[in-house]
Amino acid sequence: CQSTICYYSLINYFNKYTAEVKETKEPKEVKEEITLFGSYSSVLKKYAEFSGRLSRKGYWYFVLANSLVAMAISLVEYVIRGMPSYSPYYETTLILPSIYSLVVLIPSLAAMVRRLHDIGKSGWNTLLFLIPFVGPIVLLVFLFQRGEQEDNKYGAVPNE
Repeated sequence: CQSTICYYSLINYFNKYTAEVKETKEPKEVKEEITLFGSYSSVLKKYAEFSGRLSRKGYWYFVLANSLVAMAISLVEYVIRGMPSYSPYYETTLILPSIYSLVVLIPSLAAMVRRLHDIGKSGWNTLLFLIPFVGPIVLLVFLFQRGEQEDNKYGAVPNE
């Protein structure tokens, strides 16, 4: 009977102690969950921000969402104008996708620069795409690399 009282008092002490410890601990930083169009809107909100870092997942979600939007705009224009005929006089330039491409050109470059910053590379490495054949492949390899896990000279680890 005596051991039961000791057991319950020990349990009560342990519960009080753990409750106090839980109250004194600082809450851990919660990382934001990256969504497809959340990443897209985040990049567009930082329209011409070339400083900072962008995570690999955030960058590729932006690329995917951007491609989906571009395809949807192209589809809308095809529906409005009709499918192209094979007449040599038919204008094949799609106006809406061209305008969209110009609108997202700067945010796309800014996202690429921030992605390169995440792996510790200079934003000037975006100019690698100007080197025929090899340049785009090297740039693509850079963009697929895992970002640095600690703060670097371009900023803190992305919260995404």
